[in-house]
Amino acid sequence: MTLNTKLASFSILVLFLATSAQAQIKKASKIPAVADKDYWAYIPEASQVKDGTKGTTVSNDAFYMAKFEVTNAMYNEFLMSLTGSEKQERMRKVSQTQLAFQNTERTAYGEHPGFANFPVVDVSLADAQAFAAWLTKIYHTIEKRPFKRVKFSLPNEQQWTVAAKGGQNTAVFPWGGPYLRNAKGQALCNYLRYPETAIVNYLDEEEYKVDVQQIAPEMANAARIASYPANNYGIYDMAGNVSELTTTNFIESREDITAKGGSFAQTGYWAQISTRQAFTKPNFYTGFRLVMEVIEE
Repeated sequence: MTLNTKLASFSILVLFLATSAQAQIKKASKIPAVADKDYWAYIPEASQVKDGTKGTTVSNDAFYMAKFEVTNAMYNEFLMSLTGSEKQERMRKVSQTQLAFQNTERTAYGEHPGFANFPVVDVSLADAQAFAAWLTKIYHTIEKRPFKRVKFSLPNEQQWTVAAKGGQNTAVFPWGGPYLRNAKGQALCNYLRYPETAIVNYLDEEEYKVDVQQIAPEMANAARIASYPANNYGIYDMAGNVSELTTTNFIESREDITAKGGSFAQTGYWAQISTRQAFTKPNFYTGFRLVMEVIEE
């Protein structure tokens, strides 16, 4: 691929993210481009945070975390840049699930333009790392860039946790509070939730019984990125929507890695910052976001 082709491809990505009408949300007029400094949240050095697993206090070097999950539009630009066997290797298999369309065209989630600004899913850790390496190369071809040299990668679990807490060491969820809904009863993230349980009371053989009938969840679909409020660092969707890959092993002696944040397909328990889940293979509810290391300003 020539340099001009790469620049053209990245320009399409930048233009799409910066101007798409679908990116309009209440507290942010538009989603900035990856090459825009506003796309990134600065996470200060030595932020103290309680490790949910070991109960210890840890610190971190300063870094930048993407405010948004990687979208279908961004990942498709990466796929378009590939050729031959490499392209076939990286092409994700779109799951046959109730992911985005309710009952029709379910296999079109990754390619349908209506889902361009939805989080990419069905990717492996290797796929995500290949995307980060590709984006690093493309970034350095941009003449007017905020930093001279950077490296994009996936966060480790500690980085993800520090960013999710938003400077609030005791936060249960990224918004700081211990509840999944606000005072108006509105969900604060996209998680699997059920309406009030249907209760049927009846008499049977002179014995009073209660039959609990579980009914369908209110929502079981991915949402457009930044559909819910950001945390104190300005980062969106650290809880719910799609789970996010980290580079940290779930158990040191095993090959599976840790995913964080919960998803639209999981209950609110998994949206807690401290909750960990093992990721073994691509699925319809796990995506990723990037961190940026500034090598030279």
